[in-house]
Amino acid sequence: MHNAFDALAEHIRTRPDAVAVTDHLGDALTYAELGRRVQGLANALADAPPVLGVLMTNTVAWIVADLAVSLSGKTLVALPPFFSPGQLRHIIADAGVGRILHDAPLSDLANALVEGSSLQTRIAGPTRAPFVVDRRAIARSRRLIYTSGTTGTPKGVILGPEQIAVSVQALIGATASTQSARYLSVLPFALLLEQIAGIYAPLTVGARVHIAGTVAQQCAQGNSSAIIAESEAFRPTTTVLIPQILQAWVAALQHDVRRAPESLNFIAVGGAPVPNRLSRAAWAAGLPVYEGYGLSECCAVVCVNRPGARREGSVGRPLEGLDVTIEDGEITVEGPTVMEGYLHRPGAEGRIATGDLGHFDDDGFLYVEGRKDTVLSTSGGRNITPEWIEAAILTDTRIETAILCLSGDGAPGALLVAAPGGRVALAVMTAEELRHAVHRTLADIPHYAWPVHCRLVDRQTAIAQGWLSATGQPIRTAIAHNAAALFIAHSHMAL
Repeated sequence: MHNAFDALAEHIRTRPDAVAVTDHLGDALTYAELGRRVQGLANALADAPPVLGVLMTNTVAWIVADLAVSLSGKTLVALPPFFSPGQLRHIIADAGVGRILHDAPLSDLANALVEGSSLQTRIAGPTRAPFVVDRRAIARSRRLIYTSGTTGTPKGVILGPEQIAVSVQALIGATASTQSARYLSVLPFALLLEQIAGIYAPLTVGARVHIAGTVAQQCAQGNSSAIIAESEAFRPTTTVLIPQILQAWVAALQHDVRRAPESLNFIAVGGAPVPNRLSRAAWAAGLPVYEGYGLSECCAVVCVNRPGARREGSVGRPLEGLDVTIEDGEITVEGPTVMEGYLHRPGAEGRIATGDLGHFDDDGFLYVEGRKDTVLSTSGGRNITPEWIEAAILTDTRIETAILCLSGDGAPGALLVAAPGGRVALAVMTAEELRHAVHRTLADIPHYAWPVHCRLVDRQTAIAQGWLSATGQPIRTAIAHNAAALFIAHSHMAL
């Protein structure tokens, strides 16, 4: 990771007045001021416990805290505000967090998490000092990323500075990012992908970052115009999205009969499958989408399509330095970005079987087929990977969550949670109308994979029944256990 800090020092020396980061609250830091803020907080953390939790909203302050924790040689533990309090307490205890750095909007949550314990909290306020790169301290730093998985019990992925540095350099090379880039940060910084793509990569090349800190939440609430406003105001060249936000952006552009800013030249999309229909609609609206694939255990990015080397339906070719192979149908990754290991478990030794199924074409493009442990075998003798069906269903912006499973008769069924803006429209549909609405999203999917049964449930019911985790991840073992009863007299359930 020291490459990013060396680069930051160089930008401070040669371009001190260039704007480094801005956010939706109006905060703006030049490279010189960013360096002073980072060093000031790093100095203040010198006597802090070795493991620090960061619980913050998406603002300039998060970037300062992230860089400062690493510069001080501590272990950073991202505490996602969208995790449940129970999951956050598990992370804090499991990682041995000694202090929580937070901002004012999350003070109540931070205080609630430490209530009844000796754990300390601290608002990461602005302090300043001349920026100095301490390579020995940086070498001691670590990053713990907790993944919620399908069980709801997060586990800690350990990443060191070298893994971060290699991943950043490979991503910069794949995207041809330069000093003139303007990065629009939309995803939460609690996600490793946004830490790599939205902090370390752009600051390494000397680009400018604008944090649109509320866009993801607004899109989830049905306000898709927010991302149009932010992109037109900032005129970004690049951003990273998940498919749901891409779908919201495309829908908003289509609704207003307009195109995306011409400044955009690279939009990476990952985290879930991107249906071909969605990527085509994005390109038609002026959104240059490049699908990618990765996981926290491999420092966020493994493969990505790129300008001049994009193939529809694939997730691109591997990043430089990674050896990606298919063993018994499973994607395996070996190379310098593979995690040190899971906390409290044996090390990964530079190689990991991902649990994802996939194949390469003759030109080296990877196609991800779904999770190895989620394949559904229907009564008709067909094997279905549910992730691709679910992603296609979510191109209907009225649907927030789709879970494909087997019904009691062995035919495919879909559990659906309505998006805030789609609740009324879906609730008044008959069972047949709901099924037809789902089938319209599946034009590119073989008919044998289409859900025969559809059930509409509200999010809280799905969580209470154990079908969804608090973060919205399907708990497929619980769903499979109750498959026989899920769709009995429930082809359609009004909200």
